[in-house]
Amino acid sequence: KRLKEKEAAEILYKLSHAISHCHSRGIVHRDIKAENVLFESKSDTTNNVKIIDFGLARKKGDHNLHSIVGTPCYVAPEVLEGTYDRKCDIWALGILTYVMLYGKYPFDDENKSVLFEKIKKHEPKYDTSFVSQEALNIMKEMLQKDSTKRPEAEKLLDHPWFAIHLKDEFKDSIQD
Repeated sequence: KRLKEKEAAEILYKLSHAISHCHSRGIVHRDIKAENVLFESKSDTTNNVKIIDFGLARKKGDHNLHSIVGTPCYVAPEVLEGTYDRKCDIWALGILTYVMLYGKYPFDDENKSVLFEKIKKHEPKYDTSFVSQEALNIMKEMLQKDSTKRPEAEKLLDHPWFAIHLKDEFKDSIQD
């Protein structure tokens, strides 16, 4: 099912903050997906969001990562090419945001080869009839094929979509 934008914004803000923290320490998660996001309470999905399963995570030095890992529907195009960095996590957050707002994957196919070709060559289909322009903008930024044009996790926290849906008190409570 689809989430309301406010709820999706709260979840994405918390996840972006956590990934920003990881990236600031040189850690790339490499397997961000819905199954690796936990909530403290089943009734309140915005309360204490946690990222789990750091089994594929790597501490990145000055060199790019090369192992093709991750969950197929969430994997970034550059991962499929075999040379990538922390921006693969931003792509995965973009996929997760798309799933939260549209209730489906932007790229999907049972055949992995076909799925990977879609990820590398196609653009997501955005339905603007129930998603705001700001939500569309943040997804397009995160799902930018050129990873150098994707925002850093820390920069993502300043996106105008969050200003629309989140109060300063909410943002301040995450910083603590």
